[in-house]
Amino acid sequence: MLAAARNIKSKGQVYSPGFVVDYILDLCEYRGTGILRKHIMENSCGAGAFLTHIVARYCVAAEQAGLTAQELRSDLQEYVHGIDINPEACETCRINLDTVASEHGITGVEWDLICTDALTASSYDERMDYVVGNPPYVRVHNLTRHYEDVKRYSFAASGMTDMYLAFYELGLRMLNERGMLCYITPVSWLTSLAGAPFRRFIEERKCWKSYSEFGHFQPFDVTTYTAVVQLSKDNRNRTISYSAYDADRRAFVHVADLSYEEISFAEGFRLLLKRSIEILRRIKSSDAVRRVQVKNGFATLADKVFIGELPFEELTIDILKASTGKWSRALFPYTAEGAPLAWRQVAEHRRVAQYLLGKEAELQKGRTREQNPEWYLYGRTQALRDVCREKTAINNLIRSKDSYTFSSRELEQYLNHKLSTAI
Repeated sequence: MLAAARNIKSKGQVYSPGFVVDYILDLCEYRGTGILRKHIMENSCGAGAFLTHIVARYCVAAEQAGLTAQELRSDLQEYVHGIDINPEACETCRINLDTVASEHGITGVEWDLICTDALTASSYDERMDYVVGNPPYVRVHNLTRHYEDVKRYSFAASGMTDMYLAFYELGLRMLNERGMLCYITPVSWLTSLAGAPFRRFIEERKCWKSYSEFGHFQPFDVTTYTAVVQLSKDNRNRTISYSAYDADRRAFVHVADLSYEEISFAEGFRLLLKRSIEILRRIKSSDAVRRVQVKNGFATLADKVFIGELPFEELTIDILKASTGKWSRALFPYTAEGAPLAWRQVAEHRRVAQYLLGKEAELQKGRTREQNPEWYLYGRTQALRDVCREKTAINNLIRSKDSYTFSSRELEQYLNHKLSTAI
């Protein structure tokens, strides 16, 4: 269990349930004889959550088309591709694929499974008809390796990025001119600073085909809001098909076809009922006086270093974690206005400097002082200017399905009420 937890945190290894895999493959129309002699890639294949279903579908299609066993074996070797960084996962995947193929009378397949960091692979560029999968979800500050590999991708170059954004760019690069990509990922890219380069690409290329959100339903054993995003290199549709998951019916329900103009807001994309979008846009364009500002609290890239029982009092502040209501202490190498202190200013406090020097390797994550001269800082600037201001802390974390959530109708009523009181 401990190894699994570490893999989730540092490698993003969370495997996909079968119904998610089938939904994605159906969305791509990966079924029937039309898939024969088409290249398909799962670039974070793990034990083969997608590839096992892909091989099963390819075998059925080959049987329908009357391919011989030799032809099918050759096709499986040539058109089905997988990459994963974990050697044990790759070996398990190979065994699983052998099992599926043997159920169709096929043995001795030399699978195209590559054990490597997919972010460094280029041999599949512009070759794939389909790229599918569940790319790793790893916040950049949890990367134990490959930090530079992630940050060199333009989709992951800004903000508090996540590895899955680099995989979107990688997947699109692998597609041929008529190729289609379909991933299940977190929805944070819709409005986050880190997601801005990806959003700009989508708006410029108009390549977004469909969006299927799970809402509060959790398809994985980790708590995150996820959606299936479908992109197409030759998409000719100027609207995005928006669907939402109905947990009672265990199916996605089509909500609306939305234009880019409808979903685009200053802070990013918003996909809602059309009426709700209209109301939200009227609220945001209102010139009513705003008496409060809503902001996130400050954050660091290494809470274990900066927050907790510290062996000194200098350069520290009292902090409150809103989700637990607990007070603690934080090392704060900044001025009261949130400006970073120079290292020489920090070094004037001997115990603080000794403490940070003892944690330097952990904070640098393999980099040098030349590469990262501000290693002793938080690595994030979020809300630093607000730290010393009076504020009210609110816990807005929804931990379970029993927590209060809006239905679509309730959301519309709530927005209408807000609008009527604001103007």
